[in-house]
Amino acid sequence: MRLLIACSVLSFIIFLISQKVIAVPLDAEITDHATAPGSNTNQSEITSANRGGIPKLNDEIDKYQNAIEEIESVGGMYSEQIAQKLINLGNIYQHYDKHDDAVQVFKRALHLSRINEGLYSLTQIPILEKMIKSYKKRKQWTQVNDKYYYMYWLYARNFDDQDIKRLDMELQIANWHLEAYAMQLLPDPTQDLIYSYSLFDRAANLISSTYGDTDLRLITPLNGLMLTNYFIASHVTRNSVEKVYAMNEQLQVQMKKSDIVIAEMKRKSFATGKRIIERKLTVLHGQKPLNHQAIAKARLKLADWFLMHNKRQTALRHYQQAYDYAVTTDKNREFLDQLFSQPVALPHYPNLQQRTRTIKSDAELAADVSYVHATLDVTKYGKAKNIKIVSSNPPDNSPIRTKALKSLRSTKFRPQISDGVTIFTEQLQLHVFPE
Repeated sequence: MRLLIACSVLSFIIFLISQKVIAVPLDAEITDHATAPGSNTNQSEITSANRGGIPKLNDEIDKYQNAIEEIESVGGMYSEQIAQKLINLGNIYQHYDKHDDAVQVFKRALHLSRINEGLYSLTQIPILEKMIKSYKKRKQWTQVNDKYYYMYWLYARNFDDQDIKRLDMELQIANWHLEAYAMQLLPDPTQDLIYSYSLFDRAANLISSTYGDTDLRLITPLNGLMLTNYFIASHVTRNSVEKVYAMNEQLQVQMKKSDIVIAEMKRKSFATGKRIIERKLTVLHGQKPLNHQAIAKARLKLADWFLMHNKRQTALRHYQQAYDYAVTTDKNREFLDQLFSQPVALPHYPNLQQRTRTIKSDAELAADVSYVHATLDVTKYGKAKNIKIVSSNPPDNSPIRTKALKSLRSTKFRPQISDGVTIFTEQLQLHVFPE
């Protein structure tokens, strides 16, 4: 049996991130971000530059720079016509990974937008999004964070606190802080976790108050809340803020406050997680027609949550209920075997991208890719036993082997379920593929 494995505990997730085995990040179900007025750009101009390579790129840059100079000579250096030319020029720079140049061009476009449209104008939003893209490419995480919060400030100036137009922005920033926490991108990851949870929670409440408690759009922030709350439950308290940031008193104060808040959130995390999953089930049961597969998956998530918190008997009861529901509603066995026929490593969330997967063919193993091949048994209570590293590529990559073995020992699995009963699984095979 070959398994698509999810990451189990936070230490394993952080290890995999450091080895480029997984990337945590953005929720796959999140819709495209809403675009503010004035955000249209000329994609055909980028395409034409792409066809001709670098010479064509230089021609396009010269064309825009000449056009900008011509506009300046007629309308002055603050002419509102310049901003769109700058945005198009920045797009071309971005397309060719010239992000230093792109940022400089977008900075000027942003400045002109403020002058011509006003300090609070939403025409700044698409420019900010482009700047964020380039800052991410340059790994300038503080600038990314600053631009997200300038975006937040603009929305706060334009829309009431309960206005649904804030939704996409709040989801964007919630996902950013979740990414920043998982990848340890900013000085205070604990604060990122708090912000992420708060913003996903606000997004869910915005949807509920605007569209109702069973609106399907709730699934996106609820998935974000599930993952964020899992990180909170797994969060390890810092030993000494003073030692790490002895020279930054302000950051020390901030981090101490974050530690107090996260400790209280962690204390409530089990009840919070249960409530989030039950809220998701309420949404799914409110749809017409019912999506039975989605409901069965959510029921499994509830059972998983009990198992991850060592509430074995309650977990087994919920696994049986999930299985019974699937048997009753999946007469053609379209998803029954997929959900219950093999163990699944926990947590298993839709917005946690995996870099571990099943093998499609033996030829894939012969290719020049890095991997760790392991076998293990999984008990009826989801505990991994008899873990063995069979092989790895490269074969002498002992650090990954050692860390993977150590982490797998603490991994909990959703057990295989047959006829509503969790069963022992022998010699489960999995392959981990670092990038």
